[in-house]
Amino acid sequence: MGEASRIQKEIPDFQQPPDVGVLRNGAFLRLWIAQLFTQIGGNVVLYGLTVLVAERSGSTSTLSALFLSFLVPAVLLSPIAGVWVDRLDKRLVLIVANLTRAGAFFLMLGSVDALGIVLLLNIFASFMTTLFAPAELAMIPLLVRRDQLTSANGLFTFTLNAAFALGFALLGPAVVRIAGPEASIILVAVLFLLAGLLCFGLPAAPPPKLAGNMRTNTTQATRTTTSEL
Repeated sequence: MGEASRIQKEIPDFQQPPDVGVLRNGAFLRLWIAQLFTQIGGNVVLYGLTVLVAERSGSTSTLSALFLSFLVPAVLLSPIAGVWVDRLDKRLVLIVANLTRAGAFFLMLGSVDALGIVLLLNIFASFMTTLFAPAELAMIPLLVRRDQLTSANGLFTFTLNAAFALGFALLGPAVVRIAGPEASIILVAVLFLLAGLLCFGLPAAPPPKLAGNMRTNTTQATRTTTSEL
């Protein structure tokens, strides 16, 4: 009975609001705000680009290509990205992923009439997101005490779900209606830029000494992903 109670205590109840006391940890607070900005930005840009492509092309095929540009990099590259992130400084990955995504969306503003370039830039941004996600998760246990992990993970999960409602259902439509889809791209670029700047305040997280090499593990991850398709 005691063991069952201990296990139940360690499993976060995602139906309840998370314990926000962990936000008193300054480093974790910066990481969480960066997550909030990137999650809201990702959902705002999903809405904004959908409207932009629909207005500029009126083609269902182009809209399908847009959705694929969000999904395919994550599906194909997530296992490989995890291997790469394991061998890099997590803080550096977070900074580079956020700043390069900000740059991609700023470049997108000058290419809104060239939908092919918009799609290519979005594929690049989606690839950088596949690097950001595992680095972000790997940073959590480096920033909080073990007894705070449940609260920290619960807060991240709660934020992930809330950001979709806030970004895609509320903020995205509001910005597009008031100022147009281009304004949503500007907002997203600024959010990623701010997230990147916040990550400068995180402690360094160099990779541990791992067995094997990147090439071997990348090949293994690629084979695993291919076999599951």
